[in-house]
Amino acid sequence: MKQAVLVVLAAAGMVSAFQARSLKVGDPVAIADIDSDKAKGTPIQLAWSPDGGSFYLQTFEGTAPNTKYRHFLINRGGKAPDGIDAPPAWATSYWNSKSSRTAPGRPDLVINVESRTKGGQTPMQDLHEKAAGMGNSGRGLVNAAAASDEAAGNQLIRVLTLNGVVVGEYVNTALVPGTTFGWSPEGLHAIAFAASQNGVLSVLDFSASAQSVQAVPGTKEIMLPAWSPDGKHIAFLEKVGRKHYALKEAPVTRE
Repeated sequence: MKQAVLVVLAAAGMVSAFQARSLKVGDPVAIADIDSDKAKGTPIQLAWSPDGGSFYLQTFEGTAPNTKYRHFLINRGGKAPDGIDAPPAWATSYWNSKSSRTAPGRPDLVINVESRTKGGQTPMQDLHEKAAGMGNSGRGLVNAAAASDEAAGNQLIRVLTLNGVVVGEYVNTALVPGTTFGWSPEGLHAIAFAASQNGVLSVLDFSASAQSVQAVPGTKEIMLPAWSPDGKHIAFLEKVGRKHYALKEAPVTRE
C-alpha cells in the first residue's frame, strides 16, 4: 500500500522516480591497485571526474607541520595512477559535496559527531564543529594531522551518526569528514559508508517509505566511498595488504 502511494505521488510530481524504488548495490569489481609505497602516502581523498571516466586520488604522509600531500589521476579503464601537481577544480568541488555535513538537497539529513573519552562523554556536536574546514584540501588536512597529534595522548573516540546509524568512527585519530562516508548525488537520497565494526561497504537509503541499510557482501576494510556523478556506481578503496589498496566500484540500481 505504501509503495502504491509513493508511485501515485511520483506521478503527481511530489516524489522523484528514484524515491518510489528501493536501492540495490551489486557485486564490486576491481579497477586498479594502489601501492602506498609508489603513491608515497596514505589515501585521504577520492573523487570522480564530472564525466565519470577517471578518479582523483590524494595521499598524505608525515605529521603537521611537515605533512606532504600528493595528487594522482586514475583512468577508469584500469591504468596505474599518474602523478599530477595539484587537484583539479572538479575534485575539490566533488569532495566538498561528498563530505558535507548535510545531504545534497536534503538539509534535514544531518551528520552529527559524538565525542567520548575514558572519563565520560561530551555533548553532541555538529560534524564541522569538531573538524572545521577538514572537508577542504590543503589547510583542512593540515588541521586533520594536527588533530591526530592532539588525540594521541588521550583515549578519544569520535562517532559520526546519521538518523541513529553510525557512519564513521575515529579512535585516537583525525576526524576527516568523507574518509568513512560519501553522500549520493542530489535526488538519490542515500549515503555510502564503512561499517564501524569491520569496514564493510554499507548504504543507508532514504528513498523509500522508511530508511534502510544494505551491507555489500564480500567487502571489508573499505574507505573513501564515492558515488559516481550519475549515481549508478559507488567507488571505494579496500585494503588488501599492509601497503596495498584495491580501487573498486559497485553498480547501483533501483528496484
